[in-house]
Amino acid sequence: MFFVKVYKVFIVGILFYVLFTTKPFKFTPMLQLRIKELLESKGIHKSFSWLRSLGISHHVAYKMLNRNNNRISQKNLSLICQHAWCTPNDIFEYDAKQNLLEENHPLLNLRAQASNNLFEQLQKMSPERLKALNEWIEQNGKGDSLREES
Repeated sequence: MFFVKVYKVFIVGILFYVLFTTKPFKFTPMLQLRIKELLESKGIHKSFSWLRSLGISHHVAYKMLNRNNNRISQKNLSLICQHAWCTPNDIFEYDAKQNLLEENHPLLNLRAQASNNLFEQLQKMSPERLKALNEWIEQNGKGDSLREES
């Protein structure tokens, strides 16, 4: 009888120790949202206002932009892709710090891309280079045909 009481006290002590002294498990997703970087690369610097204008709630927009969001609804993903003229691959990046994947896994292609802010580059171009770029676009016929194909 004595050993049963000691055993129960021992089990309760272990449970107490595990529940109150160990740190809770924190899930860190291997895919991160990079919506803020994507929008800045497209010249949209007020990303919060832009997301709100799509009908995304204040709370969800804040979490998306601060990488505190573990999920994104298909509705919001579709809205962002449609209006930012991008694909889901442009929105996600693989967090290589976790090193969970094999060397040749396709998710490794979702690494962070260098921010290529075309708007800023165009602003810094000389008038001669802008004229040459405009002529190149007209020669190759790629200007408006991308939007017409979709």
